[in-house]
Amino acid sequence: MKANITGLPVELKRQIADYLNTKDIAHLVRTCRSFLCSIEPCLYETVDLEAYFHVLKLLTVVDKDSTLAGHIKTLEIGDLRKEDTREGDELVKTAGWETSPSADESVARLLSHLGSLRSFRLNHHYGEVHLAAFNFATLPTLTTLEVSTKSLVSRQPPLINHLPPGLECLYVTEENDEANKDTLPQLLISYITAAPARLKLVSILSYAEYWKDSAASLDNACKNCGVKLELQYQIGRRDALTAGYIVILKNHGSGSLVARVAQ
Repeated sequence: MKANITGLPVELKRQIADYLNTKDIAHLVRTCRSFLCSIEPCLYETVDLEAYFHVLKLLTVVDKDSTLAGHIKTLEIGDLRKEDTREGDELVKTAGWETSPSADESVARLLSHLGSLRSFRLNHHYGEVHLAAFNFATLPTLTTLEVSTKSLVSRQPPLINHLPPGLECLYVTEENDEANKDTLPQLLISYITAAPARLKLVSILSYAEYWKDSAASLDNACKNCGVKLELQYQIGRRDALTAGYIVILKNHGSGSLVARVAQ
């Protein structure tokens, strides 16, 4: 039986891996050497990083192994906070870096290695990673992008010069920043108008209230270009019974309301 399993074609081994979670795949490649080259790439197709040290560790690996970097198709970044630890210091020293990069710099360096990346999501938009200076246009295979408004409004227009040429879905999260009302809507309208036909969706979650006056113009631009718009924006807030407060969001188009608890 062992000989039959180890002698399976690569395609069948990868089909087996499709039914396993990441932890089980890791166990399999450690215990069965014949599976190592066949399905190890599956371990790196989707990467979710929630710790600054993990970003540094992966960065040192892809610095040395471009083949591994090519396996990463989906990257998700959480609330990375730079922490000074002995492990981090030793990793920086081993890598030969003069200084320890910031969380933002380390993610930007990592992205620059990922020439096959298809999806990048910055899931925590209020941490230390904003990528305000990274040029996403250098990632030609990227089709899905989720960033904060800080990644967009800090750039010189037009926005199309800074976003991937093959982008299909753009997700944007905005803090309660009314200062963006004079920049973000027009940046997005100009981008949508000039973007290639591949763009299918623009989704915005905003905790600012200015969208009640700006939503219609963005909606018209999307309709004219065949782009679906999903827009939720704040229309008010009230104190919660416990800690924090409740934000009232409006779904543009349907007019339905959503309540969210914020800290």
